[in-house]
Amino acid sequence: MDSCTRAQLKLSSAKLRNSRAQAERAQPVTSPCISVCKMDDARGLCLGCMRTIDEIAAWSTMSDAARLAVWQTLPERACAWLNDIPRA
Repeated sequence: MDSCTRAQLKLSSAKLRNSRAQAERAQPVTSPCISVCKMDDARGLCLGCMRTIDEIAAWSTMSDAARLAVWQTLPERACAWLNDIPRA
């Protein structure tokens, strides 16, 4: 992983941690998008929000429960990517 990608992942991870609680309290649950829209083909995740393309596409039609379920996976995805652990 190059240093630019690593720096962006750290920034994304921090923003996700800071926004998660606020997003979970919002009705409807807000999007984790931080306007860094760059998909990583190897992992199938957006570098900014850690969502898959399917999650991004379905977000507007998801229930709040489904959105919360996605939000709960994002920090783990970011940590795994930072540690270069393949995601399951």
